[in-house]
Amino acid sequence: MDLARQITEISIEISRQVGILLDRTGYVTYVIVGDQKSIEIPYLDRVRSTTNRLRGLRLIHTHLKEEPLSEEDLTDMVLLRLDYITAIIPDSNGMPKIFYSAHLNPDIDSENSW
Repeated sequence: MDLARQITEISIEISRQVGILLDRTGYVTYVIVGDQKSIEIPYLDRVRSTTNRLRGLRLIHTHLKEEPLSEEDLTDMVLLRLDYITAIIPDSNGMPKIFYSAHLNPDIDSENSW
């Protein structure tokens, strides 16, 4: 919760979305600062990835408006083969208020990839 609070406080202070990419050990591999509406995930070619495996990264980012994960968020998760994605909605004081999360669906016959 401390990490969530830190990025929501920063996000409110600078009025921009803030994101972090964590590896499976919890190590922060990237810090991303976007604009009010989105973040742009950096080029991830050097991080392991194949069509059958997940990348080993989890994205945690803020949304400044009270909105769930966007189609862009979900598409990024699928195309970049991220393990997991979370959007955190801060309250007016910068404290985490709402969490929206998704992971890839292992059922390849499912309509949705998440």
